[in-house]
Amino acid sequence: MHFILSSTRITELARAMAAFRALGGDDAAGVARAHAFDPLLDPARRTIFDTTVRNAFAQVTLALIRDVSVCVLDAEDATGDMPGLALLPDTPPAMSIDLETPSGLPETASWAIRRALEEAVALLALARLVSSADIPASSGHGPLALAREWESKAAASLATISGLLAPGAAVGGASAGATPYLRPY
Repeated sequence: MHFILSSTRITELARAMAAFRALGGDDAAGVARAHAFDPLLDPARRTIFDTTVRNAFAQVTLALIRDVSVCVLDAEDATGDMPGLALLPDTPPAMSIDLETPSGLPETASWAIRRALEEAVALLALARLVSSADIPASSGHGPLALAREWESKAAASLATISGLLAPGAAVGGASAGATPYLRPY
């Protein structure tokens, strides 16, 4: 099944999650946390986050690699850059992935799988963003704790997808498929 992921939807989702986190706390840690999301929330600095989204998409692809038949990121495929498909500067990421799906999986499941893929990419991009930010830790809510929380949510989305793609998966719910591995920060 072919999936084209929307970089706009991924960025909107990430912005919403970041905005909720940035709202918390008027103390120094809350202000620092809000500034950590500047590359995402400030449209003038969006290219920084786009690069992070590209890397998160590659991480999602690796987590689902047993079910991936084709993967394209921007103007490159598994062999490298594709001649004649150069992108303009500041172009949002173009991401597509073909996943091997079991024969019993209804076609209507495709939108849910695509949204779960987009959510996993957004969560992993946010995890990278906050793990590299200079945010003071306060009461266990420092950048690494937040990154781990978002990685855990991404892993749950990917586990659901893996369960749906597993041979003999029950339609309407995930079977006990392999749990994807996500590298901790």
